[in-house]
Amino acid sequence: MIRVLVPIEAYAHLTLAATYFALEFAKRHPAKVFFLLLAEAAAAGGKASGAAPERLPASAVFQQLLQRARQQQVEVEVNSSQEEYLTAIQQEVARLGIDDLVIALPPVGDPDYLRLHRRLEQLRHQVPCHIITVKPKEVSPTGMGGRSPKRQA
Repeated sequence: MIRVLVPIEAYAHLTLAATYFALEFAKRHPAKVFFLLLAEAAAAGGKASGAAPERLPASAVFQQLLQRARQQQVEVEVNSSQEEYLTAIQQEVARLGIDDLVIALPPVGDPDYLRLHRRLEQLRHQVPCHIITVKPKEVSPTGMGGRSPKRQA
């Protein structure tokens, strides 16, 4: 069985993309998905985010994804850590014998891209497992997932 780790630093669009990818991966392969809630995410878990009232906070969407995965017989385990990001991941990878680490990165133009990419490169040198990077799909104003609509001749 493949062991997959998804670090959850904060409940956000990137976290949900990595979560969704890992759970879909586990549906298609014999895998167990471990989620590592880091201090920031664990503290925010019970709080409602500043999302619009008609939308669920990302932490609630995360919980719904976990519940649906469990209903579909996907093995899921949620752990938490108070350690710093890199240290916590290193410890979990070693403790659980993780095969794949799933991390979401924002688009290249995003202000956080360079910081997160540098941290990803540090991880590559510190963990022996395979790192899968997920890039969330961008939805354009047309709702076409970044594609422009085809023109009719």
